[in-house]
Amino acid sequence: MNELSAEIVEMNNIVTRYHMLLARNFEWINNVDNVEFSLAELEAAGISAEDTYKLVNHINSQNEQVAHDKNDNSQNISFDGELLTLNVTPKRKEFIIRYMKVKLADQVRDQQIKDIAINLYKNHGIKDADTIAKMTLSNVANINEILKNLEQTKK
Repeated sequence: MNELSAEIVEMNNIVTRYHMLLARNFEWINNVDNVEFSLAELEAAGISAEDTYKLVNHINSQNEQVAHDKNDNSQNISFDGELLTLNVTPKRKEFIIRYMKVKLADQVRDQQIKDIAINLYKNHGIKDADTIAKMTLSNVANINEILKNLEQTKK
């Protein structure tokens, strides 16, 4: 993987952890216009101070501004080394709601795949991960992980 690809993957991981932090705190965020997260809260979400600076630069970039708040040119997010401050616009609230729905749908789909895989393994005697993956429209790595966890719970 080249350096640019690694940076993109790293930023994607940081943004994902940030979005998950917002989604977990949505009830609170939905009722206010400004949100602050301490460094301890960020670190608990897996976001270091260095990651937070990268995140702030990314979100305040023109591309991210246009994606979330086309008519708002103000700085929506800042970090002073201890406190992340976020201006929560209506567009950002809409984004968080969409993000939460997608994550919920992913969790439901993953649980369905797990349930089907376990059913095929236990009740139908299908032990081949490749076959189960094809039947669940999943990938073999996911099925291997499910079967490994299933075997560990038997012990």
